Amino acid sequence: MPPAAAFFPGDTVEIASNDDGFHGSWFTGIVVRLLSAPSSSGRRKAAGKATLRYLIQFDTLFEDEAGTKRQTEVVDEYQMRPVPPSEPRRAFKLGEEVDAYYNDGWWEGSITEELGSGKFEVYFRASKESIQFKSERLRLHREWTNNAWFPPFDEEKNAFGRRIPPWR
Repeated sequence: MPPAAAFFPGDTVEIASNDDGFHGSWFTGIVVRLLSAPSSSGRRKAAGKATLRYLIQFDTLFEDEAGTKRQTEVVDEYQMRPVPPSEPRRAFKLGEEVDAYYNDGWWEGSITEELGSGKFEVYFRASKESIQFKSERLRLHREWTNNAWFPPFDEEKNAFGRRIPPWR
């Protein structure tokens, strides 16, 4: 029996692009609908494994220059992940892998220089360029693997000392 769909209409997700010039980027969007039922016939082979396909609508990408019609696209399930939970501010360090919010999406890079006053130089391997960012535009880079974030998020504790999972 094939696994059930991982995402449902209305879910907020991040979508990776396989287009040239967009490798290492993640854009937020909403699942509009599952295009095929989760069955062996509804899956297609992609990257050596069966995958479901979804119609998604991007939050920050538009089909027109006026920004009135949000772009929609059919994507494979392996290109999608949940939006990571928000984290408290952190002190970034030289060499850390980060995602930087740039050009309407999150782009994978690494910190190559601490510039002071909460600014960092980030190098993007995919485009071979370095750009300066304030810490507010950065987040620790994480991978969504086997339905879990890696590295995992720290668990917070409530007023009673009990752990609060980060997905609450």
